[in-house]
Parts: sequence; structure tokens; C-alpha cells
Amino acid sequence: MDDTHQISEEYKAGVHLALFGLAVAAGLYNLSEAWKKRSQHHRLNVVTYAGVAVYEVVQIWRHLKATQKEQEVPGEPSENPSTP
Repeated sequence: MDDTHQISEEYKAGVHLALFGLAVAAGLYNLSEAWKKRSQHHRLNVVTYAGVAVYEVVQIWRHLKATQKEQEVPGEPSENPSTP
């Protein structure tokens, strides 16, 4: 594909990385509040933000994998050939 698609995949990965950072920060905040206040609401938020963080890691991996596939040129041998 063209260069703009590759740039957009990298951009998408960056957006998901930022969202991952926000989810981790919010999860840590809620974890500290759950520990201090013994609040069920904050415990539920910790689980929710942990799930969001896992989802964001999967999305980052997917976008970076798409970028890597686009960089491979058809017909050229790969750097790590499977057969000698």
C-alpha cells in the first residue's frame, strides 16, 4: 500500500498507546482509592481499566503488525528465512 496508509497505522498505534497510558493511570488511581476507602465502586473500576489496558495492548500490537507487513516487499527474501 502507499505511504499514507503506513503513516496512519503508526498514528493509530500512537493513539492506542496514549489511551493505554490513560487506562493505566486511571486504574492505578482507582486501585489506590479502593485500597484506602475499601470501595466496591473503585474495585470495579480497577477491573474495568485493566480490561481496557489489555484491549489497548492488543490494538497497538495489531497496528504495529500491519505496519510491519506493509514494509515487507513481495518477491524479496525475508531477513529470517524459514529454510536455509
